[in-house]
Amino acid sequence: MPIHPAIALADRRGRLLSELRLSIIDRCNYRCPYCMPADQVDDLRDFLAPADRLDAAEIETLVRAFVALGVRKLRLT
Repeated sequence: MPIHPAIALADRRGRLLSELRLSIIDRCNYRCPYCMPADQVDDLRDFLAPADRLDAAEIETLVRAFVALGVRKLRLT
């Protein structure tokens, strides 16, 4: 299905965005610099309560909306 240019996602340089990285939870015990850089996250960080996280149906709705906007690659982390 072609994406209409008026509704496609694009960055500030006009490049179409076709990939989405979605973090399923906000905590990780690895503390790697990729998703938890030391200058932005410390050991005292407050994490979301389980009730505040998206459930599977909400994640599916979100992903389907991004697919409708042209996302073709999804990375779950």
